[in-house]
Amino acid sequence: MTENRRLLEGELEVHWSKIKARIDRNGHLLGKQGSITSRRVSGRPSWLLRFIDSSQTPSVQRAIYLGADVEIVRRAQERLDYLRSRANWPKEAAVLARLVGKAAALLRRVRRGD
Repeated sequence: MTENRRLLEGELEVHWSKIKARIDRNGHLLGKQGSITSRRVSGRPSWLLRFIDSSQTPSVQRAIYLGADVEIVRRAQERLDYLRSRANWPKEAAVLARLVGKAAALLRRVRRGD
């Protein structure tokens, strides 16, 4: 029983690594859009990550099949959240740079005694 469980966990990791690679290949698109949706396959719920590929003309709707395993769906949602937070890094860096500039100006004024 334990050996079979390990095999299933190993298969889960292999499946996840393939899905993660596809998500990362499309990260430039998924950082701004895309959603996880469900549909019925053979009467059972199955999950897909859907997004629009606007790099082609005309735009094409794409889907990454996640399957029925809730752990894969959870990991895919975590990856989407990470990609979306990473998409905001340039804006956050600009805000922090302005803050550092203002702090440096304030320190120069205090040092001069203004």
